[in-house]
Amino acid sequence: VTSEDASCGRWLWRLPDEPGSRTAEIGSSLSPSKLALFIVTGAFSECVGDVARPFIVGADRLRAEGAYVETIMVGGRSGTASNARQIAAAIERAQMPAERHLIVVGYSKGALDALRFLFDFPSLAAQVDAVVSVAGPIYGSPLAEMAEAPYARLLARLPYDKCPPGDGEVIRSLDPKVATEWLATNPLPTSVRYYSITGFTTREHMARSLVPTWKI
Repeated sequence: VTSEDASCGRWLWRLPDEPGSRTAEIGSSLSPSKLALFIVTGAFSECVGDVARPFIVGADRLRAEGAYVETIMVGGRSGTASNARQIAAAIERAQMPAERHLIVVGYSKGALDALRFLFDFPSLAAQVDAVVSVAGPIYGSPLAEMAEAPYARLLARLPYDKCPPGDGEVIRSLDPKVATEWLATNPLPTSVRYYSITGFTTREHMARSLVPTWKI
């Protein structure tokens, strides 16, 4: 979404049996100057660099309108516990005033990291108004069960300066059994509002490197 086109309607996928709805622009009475957004990146994002930062255009637009927006580039090859500490450190370092509504946006695996942060750091979680999962594998991803062997082969070729190994728990944290068990045994704070945006796309919009997993 560019600054010239703030409408989200063209990005919505209408299902054949979806009930009709009145199309209207969604507005908000909340000023951007009252917002503090922390965007958490997904798995392997730091290995790709700044081009992998999600929502760059939207973040810039919100900053221009007075919002505080910070992208937290968490460990691309680390699990949720390690990345939760990075989120906590970033939020604590920012020292947001109480009048700002603090929102954590977790992109892909970043959503799992954000939930782990809420549980592991309850005092900081008390400052959070909402967590938004965008294409987050909340209950893990079946692809993780298939990725262990290819990931092990890939490790030997990844440059450590651009893609540090972290704790090496990225694939395990995405395992459906691990993710589901963690959610079942670690209740999340009820003071936080939770939102989930699912996402999918068609073949012509996929990056070439992601087509194999897209097909699966």
